[in-house]
Amino acid sequence: MDRAPQDPLEIFLSMAGDDYVARVDAVASLGRLLQQQDEDDLDERTKAEILRLAPEQREAFGQLADALGTALVEAAAAAEAVAAGDEIRSDVSEPALIRTPGVDRDVSLLVWRLAWRSVQRARAPRRSDLLRRSTLLLLINDVELLIANVAREVLRNAPDAVGEDDATLTLKDLELLGDVSRARSMIIERKVDDLLREPFESWVKWFDRFGVDWKQMTDDWLALAELWERRHVVVHSDGKASEQYLKKLRALDGGLPQPAKLDDKLPVDEAYLTAAVERLLAFGLLLVAGTWLQLRKGRQAPALSWLASRVEAVLDDGHPHAAATVTSTVLRTAKGRLPRERELSLRVTNWVARRLIGDEEDVRREVDEWDVGGLALRYAHVKAVISEDYDLAIRQINELLARKEIGVLELVRSPLYGELRESRGSELAVPSTTPIGATVSEE
Repeated sequence: MDRAPQDPLEIFLSMAGDDYVARVDAVASLGRLLQQQDEDDLDERTKAEILRLAPEQREAFGQLADALGTALVEAAAAAEAVAAGDEIRSDVSEPALIRTPGVDRDVSLLVWRLAWRSVQRARAPRRSDLLRRSTLLLLINDVELLIANVAREVLRNAPDAVGEDDATLTLKDLELLGDVSRARSMIIERKVDDLLREPFESWVKWFDRFGVDWKQMTDDWLALAELWERRHVVVHSDGKASEQYLKKLRALDGGLPQPAKLDDKLPVDEAYLTAAVERLLAFGLLLVAGTWLQLRKGRQAPALSWLASRVEAVLDDGHPHAAATVTSTVLRTAKGRLPRERELSLRVTNWVARRLIGDEEDVRREVDEWDVGGLALRYAHVKAVISEDYDLAIRQINELLARKEIGVLELVRSPLYGELRESRGSELAVPSTTPIGATVSEE
């Protein structure tokens, strides 16, 4: 087993990466709040006001049902106008009904308030939409915090990363700081601040100078870059495609296949947000590991050990797309140079993750072609499980349990055994319905 990192750089990067994973997972959990209904038909204040009406006022309220119906029909028409992109007049005033002699003012005011509230709800975004947009902003904020932390470590550890031209401190600064190390720290902080003020493409070029290629750290480079541009339009143009948004996308390598049109509404729906979480989670893990490997080229094992363990953790936490992206990237870029045990471990994690996201056919073909001759029993067992040779897999489980090479907890929780638990759970002496988070639906 690889030892825990002891180098200060390695300790910092591992902690920064773990903090980032925790933050992204916490933001992703906000999705559970989206299951709540957006609003009741009547807000609580209006309900309370209806109950305060005297009996005769409630009767009058009933008599005004036709007027209320008309107001609600008008509100519905306003909602349709919003959907069509038309403007709604904002100079809504008290209806003539309130000024009609003989009509109780409290009753008529309540009718007007209901109509007004309906119009306002037609104009306002749904709470679920607001939460998704806010979640996107939080995600981008967290990844930018990680980028800053990693860039800071690059400047502290890369030879000549901070050159003489960067020494722009004044004499007063030097007098206050007192020594070269504190002056260097101040210069680094200023350089990181300056970097974060630059556009996304400048960040890409900056890291590329140190051998950290962002385009190798995602399953879809264009989709990753688009996340920042989507954040900008959410903040600055109410989610509508701006000229700057379209210009930025056209400038990306290859451009998006079907770019939006000017003023098109760019949704941040559930599918978009889920993909963003997975993509940013994978990017953050690969950014930390990639920088780690570049700054400590002679110590590959600690970085790979950290990355492999975190990939298994995020897979167990229900992020199969992120796990698939990370493992696919590492296996592709390593080009067979990984230690054998590490490569086998990552390949198994990759197969499990890809099965969970629906890539079953390709995984099955790769596993069928996998020659496990000469490999440890646990790898032959993985092949049997993925190939759905469950009779053989169960016999192997008994042997592996006897050897103490697997434990019951793995049988209960590991995504590898999801389908096996569902079909043959009774033979494993574990529940066929697995704990929350142990499997992801493959429908």
